[in-house]
Amino acid sequence: MKKTIFLITVIGLLLQSCTTGSTETPVIEITDGITTVGIPSSTPEVATPTFTPQPEIGDRPVFLAWPLPAHVGLARISQYPNNPWTWKYLGLNEGQQCPPMFGYLLNVDSWVYWRDPSIPEEQDKAQADPHNFDMVACYSTDGNIGANGHEGTDIKAPAGTPVYAAADGRVMEWRPDGLNSMIVLKHCLGGEWDASGGCVGGEPWYTTYMHIVTNKDLLVENLEVLSGTQVGVIYDQTINSHLHFEVGREKRGYTNFVNPWGRDEAPWLGCMWIDQALCVNPDPAYHRLAVVENSGQLILQQGELTIQVRDVPEIRQLRLWGERIVVLDTQGNLFAREGRYTDTEDSILNWNRIASEVQEVQISDQRIGIRKTDGNLYVLEGALNGAWTLQAENVRAFSISDTRIGYVDGNGDLFVRQDGLDSAWQRLASGVAAFQLNDNRIAITDSQGSLFVNEGDLNAEWQPMVEDVRAFQLTNLRLGILDSQGRLLVKSGNLRAGWLVIAEQVTSFQLSNYRLLVLHADGSFRYQEGNLYRPLKALEWDARTVIVNDSIPTFVP
Repeated sequence: MKKTIFLITVIGLLLQSCTTGSTETPVIEITDGITTVGIPSSTPEVATPTFTPQPEIGDRPVFLAWPLPAHVGLARISQYPNNPWTWKYLGLNEGQQCPPMFGYLLNVDSWVYWRDPSIPEEQDKAQADPHNFDMVACYSTDGNIGANGHEGTDIKAPAGTPVYAAADGRVMEWRPDGLNSMIVLKHCLGGEWDASGGCVGGEPWYTTYMHIVTNKDLLVENLEVLSGTQVGVIYDQTINSHLHFEVGREKRGYTNFVNPWGRDEAPWLGCMWIDQALCVNPDPAYHRLAVVENSGQLILQQGELTIQVRDVPEIRQLRLWGERIVVLDTQGNLFAREGRYTDTEDSILNWNRIASEVQEVQISDQRIGIRKTDGNLYVLEGALNGAWTLQAENVRAFSISDTRIGYVDGNGDLFVRQDGLDSAWQRLASGVAAFQLNDNRIAITDSQGSLFVNEGDLNAEWQPMVEDVRAFQLTNLRLGILDSQGRLLVKSGNLRAGWLVIAEQVTSFQLSNYRLLVLHADGSFRYQEGNLYRPLKALEWDARTVIVNDSIPTFVP
């Protein structure tokens, strides 16, 4: 795996291939007769979208990662490049050939729910996040909206935030002082530099870092700069302090810049170019897949390595997440394994038996949650040999992530706690038939199958998504539903994005970053990798169960 680098306490990640996630179909027993209380009573009907496959566009290198890693801190995106992805994919200024300018709150009453209290309020308001703002203006560098625009991505961060080189390169040009001070690096991907600093046998690219106090030691033409080298710090523009980050071909210029976030088509995000395949989880070493063949044999696929697992009892549930694998057998015994495989064979006798009398299991990168046969919810955090902590009693359904735990009680009330296992529970909704959460989103349905999602703060407003839902799954990047007609619909990006019909006559599905797995009514499995416009392909396994590496869909009772 190539060196990970960060841009603005961040940086872009120059990677080789995409990690995966997994999932499986849950079966949750939920009693009938729950009435809806405290949930919006009207929702829009689901549209029946149609789409035309987009043309293939040449692969490009990746210099920048989105969503920004959690450790980046206070950085937010305030402005995007002028390209179709901005207009269409984000759902902002659709049909207007211009990028959005800084945003304004659509509803000032929602300010208290999403604002970042750790920084001054005025600075926070200036950090326009497209998930929380409506973009109301177009930005143009010369006033000619539509013909010109913004060549880069503005990344809001406090003055003095370090800025690092996004890839190995050489110094191409610079502007040493003032508000528009910058340094431009050139990169020779797949080739070598000649004596005069030209790119030979490779592809010439550039990256620009503007509105920074430059590192004066680097202002030497053709000076070699390694990825991760600090090129400066963000210039002080008070509440408007930001980095202008730009990627382009050959030499810096308006006609040369490209979108560092992905292909110039919609929708696309995250795994931006298939050759580099950048994902939210920047670990490209392997894809993981678990298959229970019709013969009962358990097969694990880890990148190019295929592993046969022996001595497997009859399986009730199978889960994958990151480097963890758990198997719950029909007797209620829970077995777990952690770490990558190097051999092509394994025995479940080598795994850890970590619990018994288990009815249901869910896992995340750092946690394992179980509902035992007595209806109580326990969570194990950290190492597999750690202690189980009782979280709640008489639990009807539950969902976990690394930072959140939620459960629905017998009355249909949803309770969620955030951060530590001993943090306070918050009652978020009543009349909940089914729910699912992750670190950033929570999805709930009422007994009629109406789906609502909130994003960000636990107490954020519930947004109506769609009606007539049989099953649903959310990730930080996508939201998928199975409707009563057996159609699989998915939206990618922010919650305002449109629904796309991916397949019909679907029994179940699973989402994992930019992988999508579909179980058809005829028992066949098909999959998709990349954007939602790619065709489904047949999965070449004689399988009765297939699981990928992520969360699992929730079925509405």
